[in-house]
This record gives sequence, C-alpha cells and structure tokens, in this order.
Amino acid sequence: MSLSYGWEKLFAAIHGAVSSEQSLRERLESAYDNHLIGLEEDHVPPDVWADLKGLEKAVEGSADASDSAMSDEEAAQWLQTIVSMFSKVAQAHGGENYRRETKM
Repeated sequence: MSLSYGWEKLFAAIHGAVSSEQSLRERLESAYDNHLIGLEEDHVPPDVWADLKGLEKAVEGSADASDSAMSDEEAAQWLQTIVSMFSKVAQAHGGENYRRETKM
C-alpha cells in the first residue's frame, strides 16, 4: 500500500479547502477534482477507499444536477469526512513507517 501518496493528496485537499474563499460546495469539488480524483485503492486503507467512492458519487452526482443539488450542510459534512479520511491514512501511514523502522 502506498500510503504516503494518499497522505499527500488528502493533506493537499484539506489545505486547499481551508485556505479557499469559495463556497463550501466549490471547495469540496476543488478538493476532489484537484487532489483526490486520482487516488487508487492501494493509496488508502479499505475503509477510506469506501469513503472516497461515496465522495465520488456525491461530487459527480452534484455536478450532473442543478447548482442547488448539494446543500452547504452536505458539502460541509463531506469536507469533514475528508479530514477524517486524512486522519485514518496518517495513522495507518505512521504505523507502516513504525513497522518498517523496527524491522531494521
């Protein structure tokens, strides 16, 4: 599993979202389109992969529908999910590095 790439992309998504002045929905779409869309299953733990697939459906479904398809509340919840995904990847990545270092 290449968790360092997953960690990097999730961090960039969060950084972009918190530093943006766009609407919550635009921040979410930007985080997904600019950072998360290219993640693959081996970049994150299985539970995070499931969350990413849910995010993909939500963002793509919202883009296909009218501008009012996703509320600010729903976008905020998905942004919070991205933070949670980052936390899970960071913990797994830290554990992976710890196991690697203790084998030396």
